[in-house]
Amino acid sequence: MQHYVGSIQNYGSTDNYNTEYTERLHIDLVKDAYKSTNFKDEFTQMTLWLERKEKVIRHAAFVKWQLSGQPAPLPPPTCHPHIQMTCNPSKTVSLTQILSNYNAPRFSEALQMVVARYQHPTASQARLNYIAPKIALPFMSVPVFHKIKFWNQDPYCWPDCSDILDVAHVRPRQKGKRGWIPERFDTVLVNSEEGIDDVATIRGCSITQVRVVFQFPENASRLLGCEIPKCHFAYVEWFSKISGAPDRNHKMFKVTRLFQDGHRVASIIPLSRIRRSVHLLPKFGQIAPRDWTSDTVLESSQIGICT
Repeated sequence: MQHYVGSIQNYGSTDNYNTEYTERLHIDLVKDAYKSTNFKDEFTQMTLWLERKEKVIRHAAFVKWQLSGQPAPLPPPTCHPHIQMTCNPSKTVSLTQILSNYNAPRFSEALQMVVARYQHPTASQARLNYIAPKIALPFMSVPVFHKIKFWNQDPYCWPDCSDILDVAHVRPRQKGKRGWIPERFDTVLVNSEEGIDDVATIRGCSITQVRVVFQFPENASRLLGCEIPKCHFAYVEWFSKISGAPDRNHKMFKVTRLFQDGHRVASIIPLSRIRRSVHLLPKFGQIAPRDWTSDTVLESSQIGICT
């Protein structure tokens, strides 16, 4: 059991882990090997038996390769774009529905701020704060997307390792065949504005909860009188900055929701800044509230622990 702690600290949590893997290896590498000995000086005999068995397996693979016509090695793993979105949006939603169904009360304000940045790219933040509330949005709805698909490189840079698929869901409560399906607004890891190339660390990153993924309407640039990029944007709610060092006991990073004037701090960012999904654990305290469920705990608890 002593190697589990070091393994988790070095390589992360044991996702989808069970003891069947080690039990299977125990049969192949220990029990069968022990049965092949005369039970005297068994370790030397077991090692020699395993060595010969591995040579037989390698030779059998070589013979199979020869009989199949010596095929060329497999091509390198396919590289995907980091973020892959569907060609068509999930639906077109009015700004009023976004405020209520997606629980994004400051979406219009954040949208005005984005427009102000594109209309006045050299203006200071104080000037943008003055200009943004006066901008009249010439459209009443935007196309939204309910899923973000990420393709991430192997964080440990293993050679010949395929990209890893990761998905973040961003959808409101909806009617299903068997009743109502609860809302789901996943949390993600966001790069700093300067960008981070080290995929194995969270240095310079922040955690946000994605509320809306959308695009500006096709005629937005003409209506607003400025060039709006045809990319995806995300309305996100921010958590506190990730501390420089993990907790001394559980080796995780503590984060809390950010508030300003009683409202959650939110903004709109390009979707390209999102690196991957991230899971949070609530800070239960001595007693876990009975009204917390897997569907409501993220909205109910104010403190999370980054895993």
